[in-house]
Amino acid sequence: MKAVVLAAGEGTRLRSVLGDRPKPLLPVKGKPLIRHVIDGLASCGVSEVLVVVGYNAKSLIRFLKELRVPGLKVRWTLNDEYQRGNGVSLAKALLQADEKLILTMSDHLFERRLLEALIDEGEPLSLAVDRRPKYLRDIAEATKVLVSAEGYIVDIGKHVSRWNAVDTGFFIVDREFVELAHRLSKSVHSLTLSDVVRSTLRDKVFKAVDVTGCFWMDVDMSEDLMLAEAVLPGG
Repeated sequence: MKAVVLAAGEGTRLRSVLGDRPKPLLPVKGKPLIRHVIDGLASCGVSEVLVVVGYNAKSLIRFLKELRVPGLKVRWTLNDEYQRGNGVSLAKALLQADEKLILTMSDHLFERRLLEALIDEGEPLSLAVDRRPKYLRDIAEATKVLVSAEGYIVDIGKHVSRWNAVDTGFFIVDREFVELAHRLSKSVHSLTLSDVVRSTLRDKVFKAVDVTGCFWMDVDMSEDLMLAEAVLPGG
């Protein structure tokens, strides 16, 4: 299985900690954020990872060139329009084969059990959701999801009026989803993954895989970094 990791953003809310480093290289327990993500993907059988780089791409590419993970091929592609949103980053990851893949972010820490559940229970279009997120500090900043009784996404976004779960940032998507992001990116200035999902819902179903109880967290601010250092398994 292959994976796409979005790693293009600037990480402005961590600038005081990062300096001019790209956010994916921020160390947590002595290991860069993106290394935690890539190791987690490899542990679940992912054989190839495409990293979408952007801000200070040279530093991140240098790290990726030197990265060695047994059984894993690592590639990268550049999004020089990273300020337009993570949907545009996905649009840069045009695929060569008609297959499903894992899509995630370079700053989301997680345990293997979460990804295994997504792979085992997921359909061609799926998102891991959490109904009781334990390590989410600010619900206002979270992407909310309204899940139907049948387990499918009805609505998604930061400002939806009705919701019953939170987006964890771990997807299964297919080539058509990536191509849709590419088309949408040509007609709007800013584009989020939620925008792409909502557009997909017009004629397709998107499964919500419930991973409530699994460890995951998004490292967005210095407080998140301190929390990650304290709760990351092994610490």
